[in-house]
Amino acid sequence: METNRAELLKGLEDLRAKHGEDAYVKACRDLSKLLILQPRGEEFLKGTFPDLDLDAIRKEAERDKEMQKSLSGSSGDDLLSLMRLHVPSIQTQSHFDVFMSAFKALTLAVDSYFSGNFEAGDKARDALGISLDMAKRVSEVEAKIHEIPPEQRSPEAAMFVEPPKEFKEVEEQRRLLAELDAVPTQEDLNSWYKSERLRIDSVVTKKYRDELFDAIRDRQRALSN
Repeated sequence: METNRAELLKGLEDLRAKHGEDAYVKACRDLSKLLILQPRGEEFLKGTFPDLDLDAIRKEAERDKEMQKSLSGSSGDDLLSLMRLHVPSIQTQSHFDVFMSAFKALTLAVDSYFSGNFEAGDKARDALGISLDMAKRVSEVEAKIHEIPPEQRSPEAAMFVEPPKEFKEVEEQRRLLAELDAVPTQEDLNSWYKSERLRIDSVVTKKYRDELFDAIRDRQRALSN
């Protein structure tokens, strides 16, 4: 943990030396928003950035998370597909989270301007700039994390090297649906459900979980007739 903290702080100090105090402060806040809702994230941040208002950071991060949930509704699958098509460089959880922050700010800014709420639009525009600054700098943090041996990385560091859970979840749901279609009998369905329960439980987003369980019930009804 201390090694990871030291590596992150060193990267931020390098950023401060290259780009100045304002860039450093923004990077600290953006990084904190990415980490605060992660397991042990708040504990890590208290020791790393003791002067930051973590309550305010948490509220911002929770608003971003709610925005992401809303986008996992009827158009969520389409959005994920478009992201993977048009932003193929999204390879890690940090990439995904920064993109979603930028997407939220962009849509809010445009909607506010169109509705004549220029004050809200300007605030969202500032938030978009911060998200784009973070997108520019996140590779520097990831480079530092990659220098740490995998067995020494903390849970907080994982989001900078592991693929987005949202991508993995959709892919797992699609694999399960394909397997479900191939189940030939009720007995086989019962065995499949028991043996694959851990994979089924890994699909946690409501939209994808509901689709999966609806398909399981439909298959059960079809095989029982």
